[in-house]
Amino acid sequence: MENLPKGAFFSAHPKEDHFTTDKGQGKTIFNNGLVIGPPMTLRLLRATEKEGVTNSRTLPMSALSFVHDFALTERYGVIFLNPYTVSYQDLLQGLVGTKALGMLYKWRPEDKTRIVVFDKETLEVIRDFRAPAMTFDHVINGYDLDEDRIRVQLLLHPSDSILDIEKGRHDMYQSTWTQTTLPTFHNIDITLGSSGSPPRVDTYEVSPLLSELPQINPRYTGARARWGYVNALKPLSDGALPGKLNAIGKIDLETGEFTVRGFGDHKYADEPIFVPKANAQAEDDGYLLTYVYDTTTHKSEIHILRADNIMAESEAVISLSHHVPYSFHGCFVKTDEV
Repeated sequence: MENLPKGAFFSAHPKEDHFTTDKGQGKTIFNNGLVIGPPMTLRLLRATEKEGVTNSRTLPMSALSFVHDFALTERYGVIFLNPYTVSYQDLLQGLVGTKALGMLYKWRPEDKTRIVVFDKETLEVIRDFRAPAMTFDHVINGYDLDEDRIRVQLLLHPSDSILDIEKGRHDMYQSTWTQTTLPTFHNIDITLGSSGSPPRVDTYEVSPLLSELPQINPRYTGARARWGYVNALKPLSDGALPGKLNAIGKIDLETGEFTVRGFGDHKYADEPIFVPKANAQAEDDGYLLTYVYDTTTHKSEIHILRADNIMAESEAVISLSHHVPYSFHGCFVKTDEV
């Protein structure tokens, strides 16, 4: 990308802004990336298709936080720096190569979760404060509730299982995922406060469905969406839990009600990618694309589902001659955007 410093890192989940129009510059994209120091900082980025990075701002960090995803609303961006961190001292081991960087993170709940709210137009930090420790990988969506409140919807992990969660990630094929390690859908309501009152965070579970890798209709990023789509856990035919995410779920983001669709005892679905229909009228008027890994053949299929009715028969199934690594995820890109 143009105007980006050499060797700069990106988060894995950039956000396209559907509220901002940079005339003649194409899409407006927000992202962030770690700058491994010293000093250690987090770089906020605003970019357009034509110009590349048009604005950036750095946030100082006392330790290297794991920042995989963030939220975007109509007015703000929200960054969570969870206390799963690498200290300056431990970072030296990673820089000299004596240990892999991912093995140096430690869970430090006493440091709490740092929440940074920034203005999308200027990247100016509006609020920077601490909240009780939490940990998550993926944001579902975010939107403004009113002038003073923001809602961030995410899949929150049980914080007392963070070490088991990280151990499982080291080998997704051999790991086992259960109620104690998988996240569930929570709302994080942030009251920004003012000079006379501090920010406040209210956290509550909306749905108990065990799931990961959430998606929405991307046209609703930053707005109040009704439907979320996830890689979910579904019991096998004998009632046992499979130990890995194996199904596709559709969650009502208002009520928490959900529908889960499996593909058979030996098949494991992956992230559902939402693709809107060309002339879509409703929010869920589109398709879900997902890889489905078959353990009996060690090959994958691509299933195309109706987003408005995930229980219906697949619209199409494409058999691949190989497997796609379990838990890989990304996004859909039109041919003319490649």
